[in-house]
Amino acid sequence: MQAQRGMRGKLEQYVNVQQEFTVTMQVQGRATYDFSCFGVDADGKLSDERYMVFYNQPRAPGGEIVFTSQGAQAQFACQLAKLPSNIQKLVFTASIDGSGTMHDIASHALAMRKGGQDVLTFALSGTDFQQERAIISMEVYKKDGVWRFAMLGAGFLSGGLSVFGFFGCLAASKGVLILTKKAMLWIKSRFIRKESAQ
Repeated sequence: MQAQRGMRGKLEQYVNVQQEFTVTMQVQGRATYDFSCFGVDADGKLSDERYMVFYNQPRAPGGEIVFTSQGAQAQFACQLAKLPSNIQKLVFTASIDGSGTMHDIASHALAMRKGGQDVLTFALSGTDFQQERAIISMEVYKKDGVWRFAMLGAGFLSGGLSVFGFFGCLAASKGVLILTKKAMLWIKSRFIRKESAQ
């Protein structure tokens, strides 16, 4: 099924939440792109930085999220049933490493896969963005005991470090963030779509 920006639904309609499924992500463009999955708590914070899964930390502590890449495509193997109770949401992001903006990309594609087959896809192009340098593509979150998903495609102007800061990380690869809580709340109100009741 082809999802549209802003679409939400119950994950169990597409995958067995008790079994492993995969999320693939790809950006076609002139820049270098990084992909990450943040496992955050009920407050939307990365309270355990071992659940920031990306090329430099490709595996969550219990193997609940595993990152691999092949060429320009990133893949996250996810096992929700193995996540600790404090991890209530998985946030899948793409960011630019270097110069450029998301407006310059040719395309961004995300797919949720079960048994090697795409069951839910999401596609965007550069015309969907302006000066954003990082985006939250999709969230998988638990609400009232049920795993759900939200296709966002919402962006940050300042790239990967703003994403790390938004989730409360103290450090990101080589740099320590000094962004204030007030700045993060402003970024959230300006660029992240508010979650509707469902």
